[in-house]
Amino acid sequence: MADEESISFDLEERLKEDQDGSRKAAILEELSSTQRAVKRRLDDGVAPGEYEKLTRMHAALEAAKQTVEAAAKHFARQK
Repeated sequence: MADEESISFDLEERLKEDQDGSRKAAILEELSSTQRAVKRRLDDGVAPGEYEKLTRMHAALEAAKQTVEAAAKHFARQK
């Protein structure tokens, strides 16, 4: 159990060390860019199975953006 407690993710470290918000902005831009690409594929029309997969991916990317925002705010309060 102690090993689990010491695990740190690269994303967490990047956000903790983000002094000016540039790392958060870069992460959010990467997620947004991927989300836009997924949306374009959806808008182009895809098979039903692919549609379901891409819709879930689009929602997951939105959740990831919200998580990054929340984590960045949390780490900023700790400084």
